[in-house]
Amino acid sequence: MARKVLNVCIVVFYCTFSLISCGGGAGGASIPAGEYTTHNNSGWGGNGSNGSNGGSNNGVNTTGGTPIVVANYVYNGNSYSKDQINDLIQVIRDNPGQPEGVFTVQFYVEGDSDPRYARVTKSPNGVEKFEHQYKATCINGSNTTVRTFYKDDSLNLSDLTTSNMAGWRCSQNAVLYGSVINGFQGDITLTAEFVSFSTSRENNKTQLVATSDVSVIDSETITITGGSGTFSVTGDSYLDVTEDIPNTQYTVSIKINGTAFIGFNDNATGTITITDTGVTPNETQTVSFALKNMYTYQLKDASGADVGSPVQKNAGETLDFNTAKGAIPADPTGRAVVAFKNDAGNVVLCGNTSPGPTSLTFNSMTFTSRFINLQAVLDFTMTTKNAASTVWNATQTYSSGGDSGPLYTLEKFSTTNKELHVTITDCSANSNLSVTKAGDSQNFLEIAQTSLTTAGTFVVKLTSNVTHDSIGADYIYPITVTDSGTGTSKVIFVKIAQPPAYKYSLVYQRSSGGSPTTVQISGWQDKTFEPGTTLRFGVSEGVSTLKMGDLDSTLTGLEAAISITGWKSTRASNPPIYNNPFPNVAPADCESDNSITLIATTEFGNFYDNCRADENAVQNGDIMLSSGLCVNKTFYTNHTSLLNSYVVGSVCIRDGNQKFIVGKNNLSGNYHIKWSNSTDNNSSLAVSITGTETGDSSSSMPRYDISSNGVTLTFSNSNSGKNSMNSVNINNYPAFKYCNDYGNNFSGTFNSGWYLPSIAEAYALYKNNVIQNQWIVSSSQFDSSKYWCVIGNQQILVTRSKTEEDNRSKIYPCHEFTFVAP
Repeated sequence: MARKVLNVCIVVFYCTFSLISCGGGAGGASIPAGEYTTHNNSGWGGNGSNGSNGGSNNGVNTTGGTPIVVANYVYNGNSYSKDQINDLIQVIRDNPGQPEGVFTVQFYVEGDSDPRYARVTKSPNGVEKFEHQYKATCINGSNTTVRTFYKDDSLNLSDLTTSNMAGWRCSQNAVLYGSVINGFQGDITLTAEFVSFSTSRENNKTQLVATSDVSVIDSETITITGGSGTFSVTGDSYLDVTEDIPNTQYTVSIKINGTAFIGFNDNATGTITITDTGVTPNETQTVSFALKNMYTYQLKDASGADVGSPVQKNAGETLDFNTAKGAIPADPTGRAVVAFKNDAGNVVLCGNTSPGPTSLTFNSMTFTSRFINLQAVLDFTMTTKNAASTVWNATQTYSSGGDSGPLYTLEKFSTTNKELHVTITDCSANSNLSVTKAGDSQNFLEIAQTSLTTAGTFVVKLTSNVTHDSIGADYIYPITVTDSGTGTSKVIFVKIAQPPAYKYSLVYQRSSGGSPTTVQISGWQDKTFEPGTTLRFGVSEGVSTLKMGDLDSTLTGLEAAISITGWKSTRASNPPIYNNPFPNVAPADCESDNSITLIATTEFGNFYDNCRADENAVQNGDIMLSSGLCVNKTFYTNHTSLLNSYVVGSVCIRDGNQKFIVGKNNLSGNYHIKWSNSTDNNSSLAVSITGTETGDSSSSMPRYDISSNGVTLTFSNSNSGKNSMNSVNINNYPAFKYCNDYGNNFSGTFNSGWYLPSIAEAYALYKNNVIQNQWIVSSSQFDSSKYWCVIGNQQILVTRSKTEEDNRSKIYPCHEFTFVAP
């Protein structure tokens, strides 16, 4: 058994011949050349006879006349003999009533009573073509069919040709033709001839189906019986053909060519031609199959994972969107399937009518592959934030017409949520997002970035058109985001809250050496008023000068004492300062949110500028106020009348590090206080001093020069005098008790904790020029009967009697340093 695979080729039973004349008429005898009366070798042209060559632009291309014998022509009721054809053509040419184009002229053939029709072509140049009509007598057994034709047309006998026919035998030249014959001139007789072999289909298939791109399983086997046993088999490009030549029979295996993708349109025809080459002439049969594509689609979820098994669909069958969507499991994020895309990333199935269809028809015009992946595309996500970039809360669902979505309220005059920031993510790969608003004819809303590509953020803002007077309640506008890649739209709604009426706020400003800080006055914020009215800020009618404490009862100490001398507006760049009241406030004086902020002007606006900014900036002699603020001594001197009642004391810095506060000596006149009520030895208070003493003829007690030329002193105990307060019974130590009770003059931090300074601290007060020309009592003991004392006006350090009532000795209470930043 031999097997060979033939190259696939296309064989069409289409023959083109330029035949010599064949015998015609009933008898079929040849016509002598002298009787070819309608043949004019010179052609017919513009002048009738003797025109230009036939077939030229000015001549007449005539077919027919030979080998048939024309009896006469009939045109416009006139008869022309076969010898008058030149005259007939001239008449047609010169007849103005004959339109240009193609028309027919009736003629008769001798011996035939039925008329025929010559086909004439007329142009502005004359008669260009005169074609005679012929007859073909087709005999198939006992059935005879007559067809008419023109030489330049094909004679198509496909409807009369059956698959077991070898072809049509022409009686005039004995040639076997196929179902389409060209080029005959004259009447002919064709007789059907049949092959001597037959074919059968093993599985009776007349249709072959292509099921995938690379695996074709649909095939058929053709068995050939009879004939000479020598055959050639060819197939067109759609089919693979394999011959099998056994000893007993000849078979042909046929299947669809699977090496390409879709090689044919749906419902195409594939044909094989079987030729018996062992006979003369060769006999041929054709076997045809309807070809059909079968498509396989695989659904995938949004992540690309397969959903279910592949499904096959015949060409022309459809898959609708809802069926495909229903097969996809619910997305855990709550997003919906809105479209399906193919392997090329194109949306081919969509839940909306735009841009893709809602149903998918499987056909070779749409797909270049029989295997189709359909991946689900989810709708995009929208995340909303406010102007502070925090997630927007407190939304509600709103419906308008057929749309529903979250509702966001924009308040023009609030401190937050003045902008709605919407971020679009998770868009389809070929998205082109657009953002539109509807109904906002007064342009209350401004949308930045209305055209996005795949993802991005757009911002909804309120315009300056929104005022208390221009907008009422329930102004709600839909904003639609559309993904043109899938046709998906989502709607959010923005409600504009009506701005409140005009309002004012009172503030004062203080500075810490940098930019001023605006401090709101509690209880005086957002007071409504009518434009054009006069604003009064006194606690009662007619009060023109106010204190901070009059407006805010929570203020204490120094701030409560600052006098307010007037008011200025933040609206103008250089606003005038008005006394109380503030007259005739108009909308032009207000900020964009219909409010006006009025700043109090104080008696000294640079007070905080002269406060020490931090603890390291504090210097010896700075004034400590009851609020914990430190101001430099010069500023205090220039504003003594305002600050004096709030002074706690002066600052002293010992050894460049320790800071403490020294208060006032409130004792005056002849009133004086003993150091202690008795002489005793309190060892915890004892301090010895090392240094070179200076002589004094009037005293045997130690004496040290503390002038600039004096000796360097060393103290056996240089601790703060604060430690001594726990070592005595203050009821027996009047100087100590005086310092302890000094805090009764203050509230807050300085209400307690006062102490008598140690000799090291008293010496620092003198050396740092904090206290000069005074006798400074210390808490340090020399012995059981004496204590150490600094005599500033004499620039000496000496001892004094504990029980002596000497009004020259001054007691200066001291306190730990507690710094408050401005």
